[in-house]
Amino acid sequence: MYTVLSTLPVPNPTEPLGTTTFVAQNAVHRSLSIIEEIVNLLETQEEDTMKKEVEKRRTRLGAGGPEIIKNEVGREIWSASMVSFSIFFSDSAHIRIP
Repeated sequence: MYTVLSTLPVPNPTEPLGTTTFVAQNAVHRSLSIIEEIVNLLETQEEDTMKKEVEKRRTRLGAGGPEIIKNEVGREIWSASMVSFSIFFSDSAHIRIP
């Protein structure tokens, strides 16, 4: 829903009653940069956690191949994530760690 609301044009403060969406426009455009920063911080933290956990598990006996380990760790992290990673599940064969 937020992705749809974020496509609303920037509110015109000189004409607050000019549209019926002024309140929604204000709420979305004032909070968008804050939400983007929070998402970026969470993504960075999750990427760091994933890298460390993959490296830890690679040293275990019978751990499986690198892709199997990445997928397992990814599922664990993303299932508890506060950020939606649905983009990764559209093609799970190409999950990459930068």
